[in-house]
Amino acid sequence: MECRVTESHPDDATTVLVLAGDWVEGAGADLYRCLDQLAAANHCRVVVDLLGIQWSDESVLAALVRGHLLLQRRGGWLRLVFDTRRQPIGVPPLSAVFEVYASLEAALTPHSPPQ
Repeated sequence: MECRVTESHPDDATTVLVLAGDWVEGAGADLYRCLDQLAAANHCRVVVDLLGIQWSDESVLAALVRGHLLLQRRGGWLRLVFDTRRQPIGVPPLSAVFEVYASLEAALTPHSPPQ
């Protein structure tokens, strides 16, 4: 299975990226390119839904961190939708860096507390 991304815009200020499939062999570079293009177009509020990812390598985490920093520098944010029960043992929790939500609806709700 290959990696897939679906982009939507629930409002004028927010972009949702839904990732699915296997994100390996440097696919994180494609994700960062997408985040960089959104930032360049001044779409700096981004929710990345990771619930559909079957497998990923470290390039995805690196792309998320770089994208998070890029969007913050431009006055925006990056939020993740992720099932924290799937957090691999020995890997620092994503919530140490990102706002993590259990559902897309929660991530899109203003002032909704992270998971």
